[in-house]
Amino acid sequence: MTHYLFTIALLPPAVFALFWAVKRKKHTGMAAGFWFDMFLVTLGVCALLAALAYPDSAASFLFLVCAALVFAFLLLFGVYILLGLLLWNTVQMLKRERPSLKHMLTLILALAILALMALPWVLGKSGLFPWLYPLWMALLGTAVFFALHSLVFLTAFYVGKWFPPRKRVDYIVVLGSGLIDGKVPPLLAGRVDAALRYAARQKRKTGREPCLIMSGGQGADEPRPEAEAMRVCPSRFRGQ
Repeated sequence: MTHYLFTIALLPPAVFALFWAVKRKKHTGMAAGFWFDMFLVTLGVCALLAALAYPDSAASFLFLVCAALVFAFLLLFGVYILLGLLLWNTVQMLKRERPSLKHMLTLILALAILALMALPWVLGKSGLFPWLYPLWMALLGTAVFFALHSLVFLTAFYVGKWFPPRKRVDYIVVLGSGLIDGKVPPLLAGRVDAALRYAARQKRKTGREPCLIMSGGQGADEPRPEAEAMRVCPSRFRGQ
């Protein structure tokens, strides 16, 4: 048993090494998020197997109890937590950006999840559920796929923040996202601030100042190009 557990314990470091190799090759991208999730999964499975192999240990018993409680909590309330986060994100986006379809995608996703949850009850009342059960399963599978895709995307986002690139870049490209009345909205201003903050830290650490490239054209409803507005928008990091 000990030899078996030792062999299994080699899996998480191997997966983490693969994640690190992918991240070093391409810092941004979904692949790094996917392999970091795989590392967490293998680490959790190894811990669970170790706890099951030594159930008499107090640490193993405590781990199994905590794992069971977390699993039960997510099973009972996970979907409601997801709905709350999606609605919260919609509110934050509408506070920072103009109302548009792309800024309300999380609201649409939340409504779709609610509809998917209510569909079996509605179809059951009408007597059509047995006939449309395959369609409901297909929709459920699609929802699970997009949920996992969103999880990988969020992991990739936070991995980029936890493991920032080394401070030796030559260029930083800041992507535009639209202006409101010719002014930079809070969400876009946050991007400019992040770029300026990174450039200031690199200059302090290495003396090497990267070139910032503001990217964005001029829409039909915008009085000036986004790049121009981003270049002159106020920031507490300018000049550092």
